[in-house]
Amino acid sequence: MVGMAGKRVETVRPNDAFFLNAEAPGAPQHVGGVAIVDSSGNDGSVTRAELAARIAGAIDAGTVPRLRQRLAHPWGSFARPAWVDVPDLDVDRHVLERTVAEPGGQRQLEEALEAILADPLDRADPLWQLWLLDGLSDRRQAIVLKVHHALADGIGVLALVDGLLDGTPAHPDAGTGTPSSSQPSGRRIFVSTLAHQLAAPGRDLLAGARSVTADPVSAVRSVLRTVGGVWELARAGRAAPTPINRAIGSRRRIVLTDVPVAVMRAARRHHGATDNDVILAAVVGAIHDWLTTEGLEPPATLRTVVPVSTRSRRSRDPGNWTATLTVDLPAEAMPPSQRLRKVVEATTAAKRSNQRLGSQFVMHALGSWAPPRLHGLFARFSYQGAWFNLIVSNVPGVRRPRSLCGAPVVAAYPVIPLVPEVGLTVASMRWDDRITFGFVADPGTVGDLDKLAVSALDLIADLATS
Repeated sequence: MVGMAGKRVETVRPNDAFFLNAEAPGAPQHVGGVAIVDSSGNDGSVTRAELAARIAGAIDAGTVPRLRQRLAHPWGSFARPAWVDVPDLDVDRHVLERTVAEPGGQRQLEEALEAILADPLDRADPLWQLWLLDGLSDRRQAIVLKVHHALADGIGVLALVDGLLDGTPAHPDAGTGTPSSSQPSGRRIFVSTLAHQLAAPGRDLLAGARSVTADPVSAVRSVLRTVGGVWELARAGRAAPTPINRAIGSRRRIVLTDVPVAVMRAARRHHGATDNDVILAAVVGAIHDWLTTEGLEPPATLRTVVPVSTRSRRSRDPGNWTATLTVDLPAEAMPPSQRLRKVVEATTAAKRSNQRLGSQFVMHALGSWAPPRLHGLFARFSYQGAWFNLIVSNVPGVRRPRSLCGAPVVAAYPVIPLVPEVGLTVASMRWDDRITFGFVADPGTVGDLDKLAVSALDLIADLATS
């Protein structure tokens, strides 16, 4: 038991409330990270008790404050919910263990992960789970972190994983306050969250007035760019329908795979692109090839959401600190090198646009100013396949070997959720000398995800040599 309850009332940030509101039946909004450890050279395997002790220590140190908190909803839902500390948090309820099916290969690992990530998290509890998976071949084990998107974005999940690894210094959150054994009353939650909600427009207007006073020219330019960004988002309109945009079920198919960093570097340098450009071109090319094989007509473009971090360089703050770029990527038949050139052109134009400022403003303004019910309607209306076809996320990872409880971490993979009417998402990151991928699909939408994933990696290899 971890005695980490406090009286502080912290209203859920607008960006985080968006993912609470966007959650729909069959589309739970939790993100995941999977670490594979090699226990063959260790004195003993990693145990559930070790994991529980390690994460309890991080919670006690204040390193990961959200893991000790749950949602508290004010009376009548007149304001956004709040984060409140849980008295005597029982970490053992959140650290779980299971054995994968024999023979314990990659497919059995993916099946176990599919089962774990299929179920939504209970909103009455802190919104996270940590799973230890035993039974993998070659004395390997897997650790799965399952966290609601309201708690963390991709970089946030990586920071949580990093906090559990050996040799990571503590980064306590100075704002967490001194733990106590009591919780704020329902009346206090109601008053605090409603006051925060009602004061939001005034705070934003005051901040805007101060920026105008301090630097009028820059302030006006920022306003014009933000308005331009909102207009760019609005005029994009609906995305063209594709075979991957249809109603999704609760089942998932997950493929974990990787490519050497050296191959990615060669592809990037050979074509003057970024890692993200190469990944986008490979994923879109693989979707084209898969649709063609299925006898389906590939669309001219795939409107793809690319999350962009807005965190300061060393920020470890909980929650979501991302904006989005929406890019129409070429999905017609063409050589891989030509597709990559067109992707570079599209992403370069998107980066030069004001989309990022526009998306940040919309997320903040609607979440801060609008009543929660209206914000919820906006989240469910905007976060669905009518407006985009695909999500591809690339987060920075780890560039050196790491270990957990003395066992080397040989690989780690990111996993992001599906969205209503978006039957495929792809996440990637660097882990040591590999670029790892988590492909997630609705099996009723993408019938052969393995083939699609293999095609994407083959295209990366082709780009590295042509």
